[in-house]
Amino acid sequence: MPEALDALRSVRRTRPAGTERVSVCAADPLNLIGILTPGPRVPAQSGIRIAFVDGAPEAQPALATA
Repeated sequence: MPEALDALRSVRRTRPAGTERVSVCAADPLNLIGILTPGPRVPAQSGIRIAFVDGAPEAQPALATA
Protein backbone atom coordinates (compact mmCIF):
# COMPACT_ATOMS: atom_id res chain seq x y z
CA MET A 1 0.00 0.00 0.00
CA PRO A 2 2.78 2.55 0.68
CA GLU A 3 4.00 2.02 -2.91
CA ALA A 4 0.54 2.91 -4.23
CA LEU A 5 0.45 6.11 -2.18
CA ASP A 6 3.87 7.15 -3.47
CA ALA A 7 2.76 6.47 -7.05
CA LEU A 8 -0.41 8.54 -6.61
CA ARG A 9 1.53 11.41 -5.08
CA SER A 10 4.03 11.43 -7.95
CA VAL A 11 1.21 11.59 -10.51
CA ARG A 12 -0.40 14.47 -8.64
CA ARG A 13 2.88 16.43 -8.65
CA THR A 14 3.60 16.05 -12.35
CA ARG A 15 2.48 18.84 -14.64
CA PRO A 16 0.10 17.94 -17.45
CA ALA A 17 1.70 17.75 -20.88
CA GLY A 18 -1.14 19.53 -22.67
CA THR A 19 -1.71 16.54 -24.87
CA GLU A 20 -5.03 15.12 -23.69
CA ARG A 21 -7.84 16.82 -25.63
CA VAL A 22 -11.54 16.10 -25.20
CA SER A 23 -14.29 17.83 -27.14
CA VAL A 24 -17.95 17.75 -26.11
CA CYS A 25 -21.11 19.35 -27.42
CA ALA A 26 -22.33 22.31 -25.37
CA ALA A 27 -25.68 20.52 -24.98
CA ASP A 28 -23.89 17.59 -23.29
CA PRO A 29 -24.44 17.17 -19.53
CA LEU A 30 -20.63 17.48 -19.15
CA ASN A 31 -20.95 21.17 -20.04
CA LEU A 32 -20.23 22.50 -16.54
CA ILE A 33 -18.44 25.65 -17.72
CA GLY A 34 -19.67 28.57 -15.65
CA ILE A 35 -21.13 26.19 -13.07
CA LEU A 36 -18.02 24.51 -11.67
CA THR A 37 -15.48 26.79 -13.37
CA PRO A 38 -15.21 30.57 -13.13
CA GLY A 39 -16.52 32.64 -16.01
CA PRO A 40 -19.68 32.87 -18.05
CA ARG A 41 -21.80 29.84 -18.88
CA VAL A 42 -21.74 28.36 -22.34
CA PRO A 43 -25.25 28.06 -23.80
CA ALA A 44 -26.47 24.48 -24.23
CA GLN A 45 -26.81 24.56 -28.01
CA SER A 46 -26.07 21.61 -30.24
CA GLY A 47 -23.91 23.61 -32.69
CA ILE A 48 -21.34 24.68 -30.08
CA ARG A 49 -18.34 22.49 -29.20
CA ILE A 50 -16.30 22.82 -26.01
CA ALA A 51 -12.67 21.69 -25.94
CA PHE A 52 -10.92 20.57 -22.77
CA VAL A 53 -7.14 20.24 -22.58
CA ASP A 54 -5.91 18.14 -19.67
CA GLY A 55 -9.29 18.57 -17.98
CA ALA A 56 -9.41 22.38 -18.19
CA PRO A 57 -11.61 24.23 -20.66
CA GLU A 58 -9.65 25.71 -23.54
CA ALA A 59 -10.12 29.42 -24.14
CA GLN A 60 -12.24 29.93 -27.23
CA PRO A 61 -13.00 33.51 -28.33
CA ALA A 62 -16.25 32.48 -30.04
CA LEU A 63 -17.65 31.21 -26.75
CA ALA A 64 -16.97 34.48 -24.96
CA THR A 65 -19.61 36.25 -27.05
CA ALA A 66 -22.17 33.43 -26.95
